[in-house]
Amino acid sequence: MVAGLLLLATGRPQGVVYDVVVHSVFLGYAMSMVLAHAPVILPAVLRVRLPYTPWMWAPLALLHATLLVRVVAALLSGVASAPDGTVATWTGAAGGNVAALLLFVLTAVATALAAARRPVRPARRPVRPPARTLSRTVEGP
Repeated sequence: MVAGLLLLATGRPQGVVYDVVVHSVFLGYAMSMVLAHAPVILPAVLRVRLPYTPWMWAPLALLHATLLVRVVAALLSGVASAPDGTVATWTGAAGGNVAALLLFVLTAVATALAAARRPVRPARRPVRPPARTLSRTVEGP
């Protein structure tokens, strides 16, 4: 959304705005899709179980939080009266983006190892509701 709004506002972005658009699309969208689809794709490709755990949200939250800091710092650095430390904040947020991706790898490995230690439970058969009988009523003349 940030990239789209900046493209609408600037037409053809240049400088800092171009960097923000590129990082918003490739980190905000593309890497989010990698994190979202990995629990489905990794088991199919690597033949390992990777069950869902709420901990898988942590890397995504960290990625988006550090990307937000990175975007704000980049936009502020383009302003003439940018606060001191904006570049350091941008660099720290970039490190946070890398940390988010590493956290995802660690989370996936830990989840796969924990799943490998647990026995596989057979799938439960769905319980069918009792069949409804339709009684046909015949009305008189």
